[in-house]
Amino acid sequence: MATSTDTARPVEPFTVDQVVDTRDYEERDDRMVPVPGSGDRRECDRCHEVHEVHAHVTDANGATWVVGTGCATADKAAARSLAGKATRAARKAAEVARAAAARATLAELTAELPAFPADQVTHVAGQRPTWTLDGATVYGLSTVAYKADDAERIAALQTTWTREQLATLAGGHDALRRLQGLARSAA
Repeated sequence: MATSTDTARPVEPFTVDQVVDTRDYEERDDRMVPVPGSGDRRECDRCHEVHEVHAHVTDANGATWVVGTGCATADKAAARSLAGKATRAARKAAEVARAAAARATLAELTAELPAFPADQVTHVAGQRPTWTLDGATVYGLSTVAYKADDAERIAALQTTWTREQLATLAGGHDALRRLQGLARSAA
């Protein structure tokens, strides 16, 4: 609504002060896209249509108005530039929120991980040193062969075991990779 009481409509030329994209964004095909109808639907002070992307303008009389970006025609280049910035900012905010949610989910899954059962790791004598972890699978196997029987190889077994447990909690390796990718994005 206008701050001026002597006019019913904005008077051109306009100065575009700010553009705000109020829509929510969701991921589709690895892209963040606006959700139609999800924003703050406001009637335009100029055309009286409903818009979700709002241009805050000052008219020739110094009154402030809120119009759709298409109605800010007197300063079309500025409106287009600010609308692009507002859309990018809204998209980035949605990406940051999605990444934060992925990091929180990973933290929750990590907190649910059982402790590595180091006391169950045993060396199996044979042609090649083999380590087994009773009651657990690593690389889909319950016995894993290593070239040496030192602490570094046991640490590698622990890392692999932890990744397998986390993948199980996440719903599989693909789900875990996707979650980890989302957590790294927008960071």
